[in-house]
Amino acid sequence: MARKKISLQRIANNSNRRATFRKRRKGLIKKTSELATLCDVDACLVIYGEGDSQPEVWPSVPQATALLDHFKSLPDMEQYKKMMNQEDFVRQSIAKLWGQVNKARYENNERATALFLHDAISGRLPGGLAGLTVEQLSSLDWIVKTRIQAVNDRLRQLNAQAPTSGAFAASCSASPAAVGYSLGSAGTVRHATVFPGAGGSFIHRAPL
Repeated sequence: MARKKISLQRIANNSNRRATFRKRRKGLIKKTSELATLCDVDACLVIYGEGDSQPEVWPSVPQATALLDHFKSLPDMEQYKKMMNQEDFVRQSIAKLWGQVNKARYENNERATALFLHDAISGRLPGGLAGLTVEQLSSLDWIVKTRIQAVNDRLRQLNAQAPTSGAFAASCSASPAAVGYSLGSAGTVRHATVFPGAGGSFIHRAPL
C-alpha cells in the first residue's frame, strides 16, 4: 500500500507534533550515523527540540564541538562554497522547475508541429497551405528540414559502415538527396526527391 502524502506544514496538535519530533529525530540520527560510517565522513547533529532546555547532540558534545571548530577555522571561501540558505534553495528550485517547463513546452511544440505536418501531407488542412500563418509555415519548414537532415545523416552513417553495399547507397550518401516541395492544386504538399546515381539521377515524385 502506498504511503499517504504528508503535508509539509507545522503540526497543530501538540501531542502529535511531539511524537513526530521524537520519531523523526531518532531517524535523522540513524541516517547521519549510517552516512558517516558508509561514506567515511565527519558529521554531527545539533537538534533543538521545542521546550527542551538542552539540545540533542550527536555523536557527542566534544566530537561535535571539535568538528564545528574545524569548520570555523576554514577560509570563508571554503565555508560558504556549498552553503545555501532558504532563499537560494527556493530560487534554485524555481529555476529548475522553469527549465522543466521550457523543456516540456519545446517537446509539446515539436509534437504539435509533427502532427501539423502529417495533416498537411494528408491534405486535411482546411484551405490547404494557403490558409496558414507565417509562424505555422516556418514551423513546417523547420521540421521538414530537420527530418531531411536526419535522413541524409543516416545515409552517410550507413555508407561509412558498409562502403560496399552498392553504388546506389554510396551515391546517395556521397551526395545527399535533394528534396523539393510544391503546393498542389488542391492545397496539398507534393515533393520530388532526387537521388544522384552513377548512371544518372533517379527522380521520385509523389504527393505527400
